[in-house]
Amino acid sequence: MAYDFTENDVFEMADTQVFFEKEMDLSSMKAILKAAILAEKDAIVFYLGMKDLVPDTLGKDKLDEIIKQEPGHIRILSKELIAHKN
Repeated sequence: MAYDFTENDVFEMADTQVFFEKEMDLSSMKAILKAAILAEKDAIVFYLGMKDLVPDTLGKDKLDEIIKQEPGHIRILSKELIAHKN
């Protein structure tokens, strides 16, 4: 299904779905790592949504590359989280 979104639509999606201000617990490394993992998961959802907005000719394949990288970030952060639980 093709969409006819404007640049403004893309900015509104970014503002409302992922990149809004969030309260973060910075009291410990464990809390920071948990927040970072949640941010990575939010990023995946955001980029998947962006795929519906971006035509193939304007870089949809670049979004696929970014999406493929995000689980690796989650793995790295999860390993750090496990290390800080001990």
